[in-house]
Amino acid sequence: GFTGNVVATNFDYEYGLTGFVLGTGTQILNSTLNPQPITGLLPSTGYQFYVRNKCSSGENSPWAGPFNWNTKPKGTICADPLIVSALPYQVAADNTNNYFTETYTTQATSCGATPAGTNYLAGNSVFYSYTATTSGLISITMTPLGATNTNSSVFVFSGCPVGGAGAPCVAGLANSNANVRVVNLTVTQDQTYIIVVSSSATTPAIAYSLVIQQENCLPKPTA
Repeated sequence: GFTGNVVATNFDYEYGLTGFVLGTGTQILNSTLNPQPITGLLPSTGYQFYVRNKCSSGENSPWAGPFNWNTKPKGTICADPLIVSALPYQVAADNTNNYFTETYTTQATSCGATPAGTNYLAGNSVFYSYTATTSGLISITMTPLGATNTNSSVFVFSGCPVGGAGAPCVAGLANSNANVRVVNLTVTQDQTYIIVVSSSATTPAIAYSLVIQQENCLPKPTA
């Protein structure tokens, strides 16, 4: 949002990638909204916008700007998750610090957190979406990378939003140590599952690896 002329109730906007030339961007004309929602933007990308007042006399104010902003990385929010397109799926190394912190209510008791009252969705969160291609057992293995990456969580929800009275938590694991978290889940074909890697406020960001795979032939080999 911005502070405009108190007389003006309509505005023109123009936006584009950082460095765009005014007059070559995308325009939203005669809008009554402040702030103005914009859709279809690229994740993790810098943008700029300009704005001007539409005066009651029919004239326009000069353009104000550019004003800078950056879009959030894909996976920062439940509504725009990273897509698990096929199994096995692996994230060799990532850090929730690469994403933004959103505020979520403490997970349900069905999430498997210890202690159950600790909010293991209070740190930076990363969201993945997996739509099962077949029914059966899958495993989700989240490994905190290093002894200091404590208080982490991996939860599975049946949809968005997560936490509190949102979509049901169907599986998960969280506690105060830095051990590997392994969640086994029986999935149903064509059902979409939201997988969240997060942590408590005590450790707001964690480094981790992630492996999601089908468990069709058990037991599997051990090292």
